[in-house]
Amino acid sequence: PYYVRGAKSGSLCELFSTADKRKNIHGFLDWTRQTGTTKGLPGFTLDGDYSVQWDTYEIENINFFQTIIPVQ
Repeated sequence: PYYVRGAKSGSLCELFSTADKRKNIHGFLDWTRQTGTTKGLPGFTLDGDYSVQWDTYEIENINFFQTIIPVQ
């Protein structure tokens, strides 16, 4: 469920959030702060606009989440 809810505003990974219904993800994505876990991770540029749409399925009272983001 964390991936569906997305990152908190102002968090280290906010630009990389996979929150449900997030739209128009584009441009340069970079880590806003260098920490022990992000040191050396390069930023990158998205050429297109991307959106996230999650689907939820319940099987035997267990929730499953799925999203497909086509990359061009």
